[in-house]
Amino acid sequence: MSVQVGRNIWSAPTAGAGFCWRLPGVAPANVVILGGGVVGTNAAKIAVGMAPHVTIIDRSLNRLRGSNDIFNTTVVTLASNSWTTARI
Repeated sequence: MSVQVGRNIWSAPTAGAGFCWRLPGVAPANVVILGGGVVGTNAAKIAVGMAPHVTIIDRSLNRLRGSNDIFNTTVVTLASNSWTTARI
């Protein structure tokens, strides 16, 4: 539900920034998910269907490897550290 709630909050009718999801001629939305556990993986599954740019950040390299196995190249996985979180 977190991805769907975020989409509704950022939409223009709710006084958000007006990000559109998967519309031609509109810049794609970026979704960043902190944590690649059970909840993060399920949020990523929903986000992949809504936004083309999905990034999962986690401390555990094993979880990141698991996310790569699940999503192949549709999701970017990054190790969590101060540089990565400041850049995103």
